[in-house]
Amino acid sequence: MLVEWFVFGGLTYWIITAIISCLVLATVSTDSGGWATALTVLFGIFTIGFTNLSNPFVWIVANPLLAVTYLGAYYLIGVAYAYFKWIRYCYSAKAEYLEGKALGSKESKNYWQPKASKHKSTIVTWLAYWPFSFVGMFVYDIIHNVFVAIYNRIAGSFQKISDKIWADVT
Repeated sequence: MLVEWFVFGGLTYWIITAIISCLVLATVSTDSGGWATALTVLFGIFTIGFTNLSNPFVWIVANPLLAVTYLGAYYLIGVAYAYFKWIRYCYSAKAEYLEGKALGSKESKNYWQPKASKHKSTIVTWLAYWPFSFVGMFVYDIIHNVFVAIYNRIAGSFQKISDKIWADVT
């Protein structure tokens, strides 16, 4: 039977969970909150419809205080995380502005300074999907920093190769 393939905790269930989680992670990383929501709803339908889990609303009615506590904690962590991401984003924009200014850019501070009202969907995505955004940020920062460190170590030797090959060109 088809339902037996999707038993909660079974191999197929975890494979599908991993695939959908990766897709949500990818959509959150690209600020595609609409797709993240669609995938989350799809996963909810899959979990309730094809597994042996009972209706989640029955649990909520039976445990209202615990449900409100979990939901409140999720939102509080989301708010703290969104502040953290916004601060990082503002520092990043400031660094880009200062780098451009050092290179002679004539764009004004007002052009570069982030406005929260212009980033509503990004901030809401950080609030709603903070676990995925956090994992994405953590993984990206580690991978990115490792490759930047590798590049910084070998860039000089690459330049020496280029200089040697082009030495006879005037």
